[in-house]
Amino acid sequence: MLFKQIRRNALRSRRDNTLFFGSLIAAVISFYTLLSIRSLDVMRFLETIESDAVRKLMTLIPFVYVISLFFVFFLVYFAYRYQLDGRSKEFGMYMMLGMKRSKLFSMLMGETFFNSIVSVIIGIPLALLLTELISLITARTIGLSAASHHVSFSLPAVILTAIGFAAVQLISMLFLSAKITRSEPAKLISHQKHQQQKLMSVKRGTTYLISGIFLLVFCYAFAILKMRTLDSRVFMTVVITGTAGTFLLMRGLGSLIGYIINNKRSSASGLYIFTFRQIQENITSKNCVLAVSSLLILIAVSCLTFGISTAVSYSNIYYRTVDASVLDTDTEKLDNLLDTDTKTGFISECYPVYLSNDDSVDLNDIYRCLNEFTDIDEDRYSYYKDTGYAYFISLSGFNQILKTNDKPQITLNNDQAAFYTSDIFSNDTKKYEEAFGHKPVIKAQGKSFELIDKVYNENICADRAITLIDSFIITDEQFSIMFPEAATPFCCNIRLDDDYINKNGLMPSILKLDDMLSVTGLEYETYLKGIGRNLFYSIASGYITIYIGLMFLIIANTFIGLKFLMQQRDDRHRYLTLLTLGADTGSLLKSSDKQINLFFTLILSISGVSCIFAVITMYVSFLNLPAGVSFSKILCICAAAFIFTAAAELIYLNIVKMISRRQLKTLSLSGKEA
Repeated sequence: MLFKQIRRNALRSRRDNTLFFGSLIAAVISFYTLLSIRSLDVMRFLETIESDAVRKLMTLIPFVYVISLFFVFFLVYFAYRYQLDGRSKEFGMYMMLGMKRSKLFSMLMGETFFNSIVSVIIGIPLALLLTELISLITARTIGLSAASHHVSFSLPAVILTAIGFAAVQLISMLFLSAKITRSEPAKLISHQKHQQQKLMSVKRGTTYLISGIFLLVFCYAFAILKMRTLDSRVFMTVVITGTAGTFLLMRGLGSLIGYIINNKRSSASGLYIFTFRQIQENITSKNCVLAVSSLLILIAVSCLTFGISTAVSYSNIYYRTVDASVLDTDTEKLDNLLDTDTKTGFISECYPVYLSNDDSVDLNDIYRCLNEFTDIDEDRYSYYKDTGYAYFISLSGFNQILKTNDKPQITLNNDQAAFYTSDIFSNDTKKYEEAFGHKPVIKAQGKSFELIDKVYNENICADRAITLIDSFIITDEQFSIMFPEAATPFCCNIRLDDDYINKNGLMPSILKLDDMLSVTGLEYETYLKGIGRNLFYSIASGYITIYIGLMFLIIANTFIGLKFLMQQRDDRHRYLTLLTLGADTGSLLKSSDKQINLFFTLILSISGVSCIFAVITMYVSFLNLPAGVSFSKILCICAAAFIFTAAAELIYLNIVKMISRRQLKTLSLSGKEA
């Protein structure tokens, strides 16, 4: 009998608390996607080439999981309190009819356990679909073949998700149900949650409002202008002023709504005044909860924006120039390898790259042009003032790099040179080309070279750790004259056949090349090492921050939605009074919809403005853009993150409307019966 009652009550709880139950399922999905990260194809691939980095990342996952459980605990506690407060009379009647306190406690814990099982049963399959989609997309992005894909189901992740999720719910309910079972039946039956908070004076509210706006404006300006690095003092100033400004603004927002009501009072019709008074009271009475929710949304959007832009940027900028570079000067073994395998259509290109350096190059003219015609940070080009050290690259080898990547080759005269810089500074390419349009000249070994107005940054070898900050490409003839001792190539670059890669996948093909080179005893580097580091940073920073952002977004929106629904339930006597005075159910529903729209809009507007300035601060001030990624591209990614957040907010808003309408319709029916 008790089991049937538990099951019936749990079903009713899920039906009447759609917002909360949906958030629980979303939390289950988030937990599983975090804990199952090691089973993804990309992580299995990374373990073969960056095992130490992956091991460090895996040690971080439990800490993130525990922190997530901590935040979800408060979400669950707050939501269950809302749910149990609404059933106070029910529990009082149970006890009046003779139900023992121990049985009531068992019933509540049983309902919670039952709901936990249902949430996990629904959430795990959805999480598995999501992780499979993530695995397939990342595998496709990095060039893993479909044949190497494995289902990313992780039994330990399922077990930890179920245990952690159930524990959070049961502990929350333990505190709440213990409080209920200690209460007297009469107190539960006559339970009145409504506690009207006195509205503050207009003068005081206006002071809070203006102070909050001032602190937020100061925070935005200070962050953009001063937050060039993550200096602790600057960071704490931004956090303190931003947080204080948000709390003061939320506290004073009620006075602004009151001003609007007073100006509209004469022309208002219907339930206009009632609607805005409800919003005013909602904002004023629980301004601290709303300020915290606003800050959580700010953190969520910032994390989502950073995570998505980091993941997309790292995955997109890491283009292939070569597949492997043999650094060994003994090329006999390499020649034997090529004689064997080029016949199979596996290796399409193998060419030498010549590189040498000179420490007496006159670079003053470049400094002059950069100083006069660009706004590049002086620290970036102060190198030219202090040293005459520069590298020179032979034209034929670099042209071969361009050719194999289907890019236009360079044409130079013997008195011309092309400027080369590492792709870590490629964001300044247009500025360099603008300066070099004024034809600066470098001098080396008594020879003058005029720079062409085109800048190149394709990596000259497969090892991304080898970066030439600023170098010059000159003709082979001039290179041999200036550096006769550089008869041995710096490296021999290998490029795999594109048809073979299309058939077998990029990563399996390079792994095969790596296996072939490893047995020759040659010193070499492959594309794998660089992309391994790249993918690790992409996953570690992107995946984790996206996860944290989603968790905060779920928690913040659930808080906002439940806050409104709790206030509406506490004000049910007001709605009954309106029905008694002749208001129809449709008018109440329209008033409720307007309240929800205004409630979410006010909170999200404050969060949205803060989010815009937070993103600007991140990418304009202290966070350098990845090489090769334009700011316009980052803006598009940020816009996508904002659109995703807006879509999530719209979903939550409609769920709250649906629950609110159901509550009012039930109230209307009970009022008519009375």
